[in-house]
Amino acid sequence: MRDLFLSPNFVRVWIGTLASALAMNMQYVARGLFVFGLSNSSLDLAWALLAFTLPQVFFSLPGGVLADRFPKRSIIVVSHALNAVATMVLGLMILGNSIKFIHFILFGIFNGTALALSFPSRQAIVPHVVRKDLEFSGLALNGTALNISRVAGPALAGLLIYWIAAGDQVGELAVGVVYLV
Repeated sequence: MRDLFLSPNFVRVWIGTLASALAMNMQYVARGLFVFGLSNSSLDLAWALLAFTLPQVFFSLPGGVLADRFPKRSIIVVSHALNAVATMVLGLMILGNSIKFIHFILFGIFNGTALALSFPSRQAIVPHVVRKDLEFSGLALNGTALNISRVAGPALAGLLIYWIAAGDQVGELAVGVVYLV
């Protein structure tokens, strides 16, 4: 396992996977808190989170097809660049107090689709950046990065929102900052 971290290419893939998954899971919490604070409706909360997660179900398979047909690195870079721009726009809309519920639906669909199209490439690139005898360990460690982010991302988002908003659970500034992270 230690040999994996001696490969600079694997380290970049692993850190990129961890960072993007952390950001995604932080957004998930911020999205939920903000939508609920905006509308005080658990139904709106459900719709906003569904808009983000459903595309991940529907577009993972097409993401795998893209990974088979196009350069994986290009797919990862383009999808994450698009996701970053959309996320920054949403964060700025929150900070500028010009956000509406429908924006969370539209950006959720866009962000969820971009993530779904990139994650198969992120997994499929691992065998290209490690030695043959380390492929399965590399895939397992890449999966571990995703699992770490599922625990750490929501916790970090909650702490960051609490710290910036001084305890106000739906502080617009705090949620906007989490989006910009």
